[in-house]
Amino acid sequence: MTSSPGGTTSGGTPTSTPTSTSAAPSSGVPQGVANAVAALQTAAAAVPNGQPFDLERDTYQGQRVWDIKVASNGNQFNLYVSEDGSTVVSQEQDATPDDDVQKLQSAQISAVEAVERVAREHGGTLKEMEIDSTDDGTVVWQVEIAQSDGSEVEVDLNASTGEVVQTSGD
Repeated sequence: MTSSPGGTTSGGTPTSTPTSTSAAPSSGVPQGVANAVAALQTAAAAVPNGQPFDLERDTYQGQRVWDIKVASNGNQFNLYVSEDGSTVVSQEQDATPDDDVQKLQSAQISAVEAVERVAREHGGTLKEMEIDSTDDGTVVWQVEIAQSDGSEVEVDLNASTGEVVQTSGD
């Protein structure tokens, strides 16, 4: 069975209804990142054993949303979460999970922890975040932050230790 971006299966059956949570980001997170942290927490809570591993800004049916990929028991779910991070707008299971789902097995640091750690150090507004691996095979969280001066900072955190592997910017 396949799902369409509208949250229905190919047969037209809804795969989910909008859900809302009261997930609140940890204190000390800059306002430009708080909604992203809330969206990650909302997405994780919407899927049993959910582990978010990819997040970026997007538009869905005319509204600004977070496009979030969540892994659960080897499966992948694609969710759109409201811009304020409080409500799942659409959810569907992906028939072919990304290879990134497997990378989560070695991660000791969650997506939320990675985003919060980078945000506390660099401030700004979260643009996107994903799990990836370096040339030597180290699994990292890549967190991209837009600064108030228009520059961008990308920080790669070791997903096992939380140590900064690399920082690059404009």
